Amino acid sequence: MEKAKKVEAEVVGAQKRKSRWDGLKETVLSIVLKLKLAVALFLDACDLIIANIPILNTLWDFITFAVLIIILKNKWLAIGAFAELPLVGLPFFGQIDALIPMATLLVLADSAEAKFHFIERSE
Repeated sequence: MEKAKKVEAEVVGAQKRKSRWDGLKETVLSIVLKLKLAVALFLDACDLIIANIPILNTLWDFITFAVLIIILKNKWLAIGAFAELPLVGLPFFGQIDALIPMATLLVLADSAEAKFHFIERSE
């Protein structure tokens, strides 16, 4: 019978231990994402109230864009707030504008995009 040999092995898929700082970082990130979502919900609630006032509706779309450009990590997503500009505050279009939670959708898209990590491999 043959003797046992020593080999080098690597455990694949093993997770690293989390330190206290990793837990704190995740907690702070969670709080920041919740604050961003709360701001977006506030913006959409105000849009729901003033959607049928023509000039005020258009001004609110610019205010929403300005706030989103500040809080979003991906600044290009903030331009999506201008999708509501053609829906001026006329009765039918204002109701459509009021029912689309554009700021909330953009903040959720931004937070989902932040969770993806792309790794470039150089060969």
